[in-house]
Amino acid sequence: MRGLAFLLLVLAIAGTALGGAGIAFSFFEDQAFLVPSLALLVVPWAIWLPVQRRSTAEGKAAFERALRTLEPETANWYDGSGLALDRAHGKLLVGSRGAVAVHALGELTEVEFVPESAGSVSAAGMSNAGVVGVILALFAIGSATAGHLGGGLFLTLAGRKWQVAGIGKNEAELWIEALKPVAPQAVFKEQG
Repeated sequence: MRGLAFLLLVLAIAGTALGGAGIAFSFFEDQAFLVPSLALLVVPWAIWLPVQRRSTAEGKAAFERALRTLEPETANWYDGSGLALDRAHGKLLVGSRGAVAVHALGELTEVEFVPESAGSVSAAGMSNAGVVGVILALFAIGSATAGHLGGGLFLTLAGRKWQVAGIGKNEAELWIEALKPVAPQAVFKEQG
């Protein structure tokens, strides 16, 4: 769901650019482009918004129910996933993609932050390339989507790898610093 939301966002941005260009063209050249151009401005955003809201909220209710069973020192919900640390009882609540679990801190074996990468393919000077330009644009969209989906804070708990998506570098560093003293058995991988 998160990947679909991001792909729709990229397409909505592209639709906005094309729609804006179409509106400008309709004012100077052919007014027949006005309605389709306005549709390109509005329709992709109208499709993206409910998908994005559902993607972000997916699993949040279950996370909040589980959160009430703990006494968290810190807790946060990100882009469809969340974390809560209960030092007093040695528990870590993780929620991702609709699944929620409470683990003992002793079950944490590995922690790694992977920043989102915005891969790109340059199509500079390719405006008249036709099919090649379209292929390069598709590669750029795919690369950006993969970079967005592959990032986050990854925690291995009881043999299962959890991804906390939508977390920024600074926030991930705060979580890593909070987990190091309470989970000394865990391997904290550095991004290199």
